[in-house]
Amino acid sequence: MFDESSPRHRAWGFSLDLWLVIAMTVAVWGFVLFGAASNPLQVVAGALFVVFLPGYAFVAVLFPSRSTESSNSLSRIALHRERPNTITATERIVFSLGTSVVLVPFLGVVAHFSGWGVTAETVVALVGALTVGLSLAAMAVRLRLPRDQRFGIASVAPLRRVYAWVFGADDGREVALGAFVVAGLLIAAVGIGGAAVLTPNGEQYTELYLLNEGENGTVADGYQTDLGPGDTGTAVLGVTNQEGQERTYTVVEQVQRTDGTGAGASVVETDETDRFELTVERGETVERSVTFEPTLRGGDVRVAYLLYVGDPPADPDVDSAYRTTHLWIDTDE
Repeated sequence: MFDESSPRHRAWGFSLDLWLVIAMTVAVWGFVLFGAASNPLQVVAGALFVVFLPGYAFVAVLFPSRSTESSNSLSRIALHRERPNTITATERIVFSLGTSVVLVPFLGVVAHFSGWGVTAETVVALVGALTVGLSLAAMAVRLRLPRDQRFGIASVAPLRRVYAWVFGADDGREVALGAFVVAGLLIAAVGIGGAAVLTPNGEQYTELYLLNEGENGTVADGYQTDLGPGDTGTAVLGVTNQEGQERTYTVVEQVQRTDGTGAGASVVETDETDRFELTVERGETVERSVTFEPTLRGGDVRVAYLLYVGDPPADPDVDSAYRTTHLWIDTDE
């Protein structure tokens, strides 16, 4: 496939694998940043990003030189070789998986105690930054070695070594063991990595709230609730989107009369006074000034805001709404 003695191979052989690591890291950054829809390519990239790429870059820094030996049995991994500072392609894969399992949870702990929070964006940013940084460091370390000693992937030779490790043993039991280990690692990588990247991290929710516009900004106090005939009140309605992707909401404003003010009170009469849409990016908050008038008078009256994802039903009510908030209004003359 490639002529390993050609100048082109010598130029790319020491860094092609690391450039691929960086490219896949940037791809996962894009998936998370732009919220791309799940697809098989995203699953594979996410799996490698979580359980392989960080460890591979770390191992590349520690072991920049290539080995001329090949391992045909698990019992020979990293043992009894003339150059102890080198590892085979098989060992590099195993060490990369093991190191990633340690690095990624550690970065999750760092994100938690740093105050950034353990979110998909934070973890991907930290893991990606570490992976890219280690990859660049590994390139620099390899450059310090003679060309014929640098490890690199620009041919199928490393893949042939892995194949020989799995299927080249004389004992059929060793072949079965090698195949079982490789299959298990692949399944674990796709399952764990895909779940880690594609499953939204943390609780998903939308927050709906009302604030009062005070002299020093918005506050949760001092609402305009004492309204006579013809009077109107104002407030600030806020929507925070923590659903993991952009959402378009519909807000229905109703004046409601209830049969009490307790937790078990039922709505006995409603009057819809306004309806509008809000589009909120993921992780963002949109606030809008609202004006309300108590069109129903007498008894227990409140102005309620019913939030729906998308279009509301024909008869919006508290039970069908995704989120609700309200203000009790004093309508006594």
